[in-house]
Amino acid sequence: MVELRNGTAGTSPIFKGELVGIWDRVRDVGRTLSSAPAGSPRLPAPRSVPAGARTSSRPQQVQPSPMHGVPTWGWVAPKGRVNVGDLVIAGGMFYFGTGLRAIGGFRGTEPALIDPALVVDLANPDWSGTGLHYWPSYEGLKPAERAAYLLWLASSRDNPDTPTGFVFLYFYGLERRALMDASTLADPRAELNLVADEVKRLKSIYGSGSSFRSYASSFLATLEFLSGPNEVPDGPPPIVEAYSWEFPPALKFGLGRLAATGHPIPGDWAFEWTRAMSQTRFRHVKCPEEFANLFAIRYQEKFGSGVLLKPTNNRASASYRPASASFGGEFQFTQDVPDVTVVSDVVAELDSLAEQCAKDLLPYSRYVARHPEGRNNLAAAAYLPKELVHDGSRSAVGQFTAWVESSLADKDQVLIGGHDLVRQWPSATPGKLVKAEAAAMAELLGSLGFGVEPDVRFSGPVVGEGKVVLFRLGESTTGPGPAWEPAAAILQLTANLISSEAQNAYLLDRVANQLQEGLQLRASERNRIRAHLWWATTLKLSVASTKRALAELDPTTKKQIGNFLIDVAATSGEVGLRQVTALTTAFKVLDLQPTTIYSLLHERSTGPATEPIEVRPGRPAPAGEAVPHEPKKLTADLLNQDLIREKFAESARATALLGEIFSDTEEIDSYAEPSSPDGAAPFSGALYELVKQLSRQASWSVEEFSALAKKHGQLPNAAIETINERTLELFDEPLLEGGAAIGVNQDVLKELLA
Repeated sequence: MVELRNGTAGTSPIFKGELVGIWDRVRDVGRTLSSAPAGSPRLPAPRSVPAGARTSSRPQQVQPSPMHGVPTWGWVAPKGRVNVGDLVIAGGMFYFGTGLRAIGGFRGTEPALIDPALVVDLANPDWSGTGLHYWPSYEGLKPAERAAYLLWLASSRDNPDTPTGFVFLYFYGLERRALMDASTLADPRAELNLVADEVKRLKSIYGSGSSFRSYASSFLATLEFLSGPNEVPDGPPPIVEAYSWEFPPALKFGLGRLAATGHPIPGDWAFEWTRAMSQTRFRHVKCPEEFANLFAIRYQEKFGSGVLLKPTNNRASASYRPASASFGGEFQFTQDVPDVTVVSDVVAELDSLAEQCAKDLLPYSRYVARHPEGRNNLAAAAYLPKELVHDGSRSAVGQFTAWVESSLADKDQVLIGGHDLVRQWPSATPGKLVKAEAAAMAELLGSLGFGVEPDVRFSGPVVGEGKVVLFRLGESTTGPGPAWEPAAAILQLTANLISSEAQNAYLLDRVANQLQEGLQLRASERNRIRAHLWWATTLKLSVASTKRALAELDPTTKKQIGNFLIDVAATSGEVGLRQVTALTTAFKVLDLQPTTIYSLLHERSTGPATEPIEVRPGRPAPAGEAVPHEPKKLTADLLNQDLIREKFAESARATALLGEIFSDTEEIDSYAEPSSPDGAAPFSGALYELVKQLSRQASWSVEEFSALAKKHGQLPNAAIETINERTLELFDEPLLEGGAAIGVNQDVLKELLA
């Protein structure tokens, strides 16, 4: 069916609330456009003739028709068809005939009008598109170009190689139909929806070109407004196109209606408002779904059911600039609702909220960019903000949480094999973690409310074949403060005195409590102290690393630590050879005289008790067992807090995860350390990794060495002194020599790494 009209050009319509059109008076000339027989073969062309185009097998030039000069034109409906010579064009959605004038400033024939009176060279269609102007018109095309355009219209109109100028020429007619004709129909919204569906289809095929994509996006936003209800919105908001710079009219007027009626702005409307105001700044986030979810969660936390806006005196308006030159200018839309987009303080708050969401998603976004196949695995979840880890949408996280809970079995902590934990993680090498993977696992555990010791983020070794302790964090925290390294060193010395047997759990608790108080650690760190202490009881003491961690403490503090260890040994029960050996090692680490151990133990075990002291839970005890004294509590100034803070100010271990994921990772043997002539490990942990890195070259500048030391969490001068002190003990030679340049003694290095 073809709707026919004749007349002269009209003027642009004015929109106030509902769609209103200003039309020329028209009359039906009563002409029916007939269809040609189907089934004719296609003409040869430089490109394949589009599917669905039917032409005569005889090369031809279509000459002006008898209707030339008669001002008769019409809109061909979607099910209509017309003939141009022997070419049948079905599917409609274009203007056909003669005499249709441009709407505004073009002052000529409507560019989109297909005039059958014009010559068409169907024998030689030009598909190149090189002759098309920026604002093409059917009248201005050459006969060969008209042939190609008509063949495209006669096809399914989905060949992606079609010149964009042809697509725009067709698009011009859709603009005119929606903005000029639709308001005169019985059901204008139905017509607008037909046009919108066709534009969406075109955009999906030809949207790779930025110009057409931009015009199509803006036109669709305008159609959404024109076809929508003029009432308070109760559904989802219009979506801001990623490549459009226009503020969608339906979004602006919808926000105004919400404000005018006292409705709070829903989170999804606030999100699209923010994206529209940011001029595409947040539209290219690589994880849009996570971005929207995080914004919604934080928006609700901050504003509850939504921001309540006071209506402003500014009235909302919007505009659309058509692609077609027929219109000669913009269309303006106005409604009697407030323009809330000018409320600067609210805009600033929403923009700040979105900015923080984008920033917090950056680690996840980078991980996904590097590992697109792992978007939903555990490793990816480790880089998500906590709110999204807990949203329950990731099955891998749910399964991992269930496994941890099953392992804990309602306990606060449990000792398990490290390989059991490693098997749960999607590592690059199955069954083995590198440092970055171990850090990611610890980060995810922290987000879920659990911890693991050892923790590679806080100078612990990478989880491997040894034992590990899974524990509940208790209070919400993922890492200890700056006093953790000396605290861990004291725990190592303490663990050397006691066993990991269940009956000594009360002692682990007592030590953890006193260290927490004495070192002024956060209350939330108590569970980590206890877990680290339990894990440390399964290891052989690393003398070198423990001594290094305590090297800068003053003699008085070291003496207090020694007295504390004496108290622990006395409290743990009968003091035997193992405890004395452990105390002797600890006193050497602390630069204390081991010869004083026996007198201190004797004094501690025979001193009178002035009041009953609980040292273990109430239970039957063996006959004749002495009740030892309560261990002295560590004083609040046990360690020089200023010194500790100064020493670890630059380590920033809590950010180890984010620093590691962007650098090349190397595999680290979880517990293996180089042996030395006396059988002890000369270096461990971060210091051992530093020594391994030094083997890469024979000398280092001071700047290079400082950067390398800081990378491993070491102070440069302290690292040199500790390394040389140990190698002098072992080999009578320092490993590092020089001043302006630091040389590496290759002979000593070979012995260390042998």
